[in-house]
Amino acid sequence: VNPLAPSSETPKAAEPQPAPPPQQQPKSPRPNPEGDKPINPDQPNLAIKGIILVKTRADIQEAGVSNAAAILVRDIPFLNGPDFQNVVHPFIGKLLTENSIRDLEDAIILYCRNRGKVLVDVILPEQNIENGVLQLWFLEGRVGRVTVKNEGVKWFRDKFILDSVHLRPGDEVDSRKLTDD
Repeated sequence: VNPLAPSSETPKAAEPQPAPPPQQQPKSPRPNPEGDKPINPDQPNLAIKGIILVKTRADIQEAGVSNAAAILVRDIPFLNGPDFQNVVHPFIGKLLTENSIRDLEDAIILYCRNRGKVLVDVILPEQNIENGVLQLWFLEGRVGRVTVKNEGVKWFRDKFILDSVHLRPGDEVDSRKLTDD
């Protein structure tokens, strides 16, 4: 048995990687030049005082919500962590404009997509926002019917393929689970 000879190439130490750039709030990819004007011209200094995220349209109070400060997430456990609070909190105190609302919606959507939730939307339904509290409707796509279209030469039975898909009807669409399948 011949022992392995030492390599003629000396391994190099890994070069230090630069620190990632600081996280910036996303700017809306659909900015409106008029969107930086106050939503309510009668209240030009109205700022975002509170953000409430709800799961259903029926949870929106069209007359508005008073005495709500900061961030409140109702019945959406995925958004209850401190990392989500860190994403949304910088919007508190911002001037209430069309573009600031869009930027907030985009920040929430990107937060979800970065965590595998690819079918989400955030909507600001019609409501009274004169006190600076925004109620946002959080929509999340769910799996409907799972089918297999296995045409031509069938190397595998449809049931085998279906059994390999872990998402079931009614589940939230999670790209990580789909990738694992």
